[in-house]
Amino acid sequence: MNANNINSITDIYNCAYTNKIPISVTLELNTTCNFRCKHCYIPKHIEKGLEFEKIQMIFQELRNLGTLNITLTGGEVFLRDDILSIIEYARSLGFRVFILSNGSLINEETAKELSNLYISEFSTTIFSMDKSINDEITGKKGSLNEILLGLENLKKNNIRVFVKCPITNINVDTYRDVEKYAKDNKFRFMISPVIFSKIDGDSSNLSLRIDSIKLQQIIEDYDRLNCKNVPIVKDDNVPCTAIHYSMFINSKGEVYPCNSLLSKIGTIYESSLAEIWNNSSELHYLQSIQNKNLPECKKCGYKKYCERCPGLALLEDNNILGCSSIARQNAVARFEILTKGGKS
Repeated sequence: MNANNINSITDIYNCAYTNKIPISVTLELNTTCNFRCKHCYIPKHIEKGLEFEKIQMIFQELRNLGTLNITLTGGEVFLRDDILSIIEYARSLGFRVFILSNGSLINEETAKELSNLYISEFSTTIFSMDKSINDEITGKKGSLNEILLGLENLKKNNIRVFVKCPITNINVDTYRDVEKYAKDNKFRFMISPVIFSKIDGDSSNLSLRIDSIKLQQIIEDYDRLNCKNVPIVKDDNVPCTAIHYSMFINSKGEVYPCNSLLSKIGTIYESSLAEIWNNSSELHYLQSIQNKNLPECKKCGYKKYCERCPGLALLEDNNILGCSSIARQNAVARFEILTKGGKS
């Protein structure tokens, strides 16, 4: 595919995949946060992030590499005093900017400034429309009211909003109320039952996962809302196409293929992003993995129901070529539902 044949976002991503361009990059600005969500994968909320000048340098390098989409995440990114300057600089270079935030700090003035900067999307999380349930998970009293006020300010300023709802054993029976709220406000919406351990190996938050019975009850909604089996780039030979066109830079300047696949491929303090992207032996290895290299997947009876993530296989099961226990649980739930419904 060449530039003359590009007509849509899917074409752009396919072009990036074919030509190995890091078109989509996530930058973790900090890990400090005003919430203490029970499911969070960040073990310590202490990193204040890279200095503004270093972020400017990163953006300049990414512009030269052909990056189009920048996702800014935390922690809570609006705890940074320079967050609007960061967004403004990214926009001045022509990046599409996506923001991941809990939304609790978005007042009317901030929402107006975000609108003037023409951000592409604001993504946040609501666990339940029941205040007590939402606040129990976020660890902050009054969090739901703060989030809803922030989203109201964003809506007034015509900013595209994406609401996500991680499903835990605390809020599993209330997510449809969040879906209705999102629908009523014309916000994009998705759910996910995937709760994974903290990145330091602490698995205490896994006690929040729903059991197999509850998983079967929500799996159809999960697939319906998440547009199952419609990847933005599809290649039947490759277990993860995203690592051929994405990058993740954490708040300490360490570089990874994505924020789910935490196999370090370099650091901005030792190499340029171009050197990392083009010359990292670890990245080349990860990008060389094909489905034929996954021995357990070949013989698995749930293969056609599975949405395996190599990053979660590595994080949860310590084997990037092995079975992802999370993906298998979801696949079994799909199999059980489809079998009972006579659709297998």
